[in-house]
Amino acid sequence: MAGVPHPQAELEAKLAEVYAQPEGARPLPSWRERPYTGPMQTAEERARLLAELGMPSAVDDRSDEA
Repeated sequence: MAGVPHPQAELEAKLAEVYAQPEGARPLPSWRERPYTGPMQTAEERARLLAELGMPSAVDDRSDEA
């Protein structure tokens, strides 16, 4: 079977095509290099969502009664 290419060669060619980066492109910076943008949800948002679902919130809305 001289005319049939080996499947591994086809796979490697396809992977090289898919993963080829344009000239000058660099991969995304790691999480260590990116600035911290804060939490994805605030405690108030989380408490509101839990209340909508009828689940008790870990955040107590009452003021401190010392």
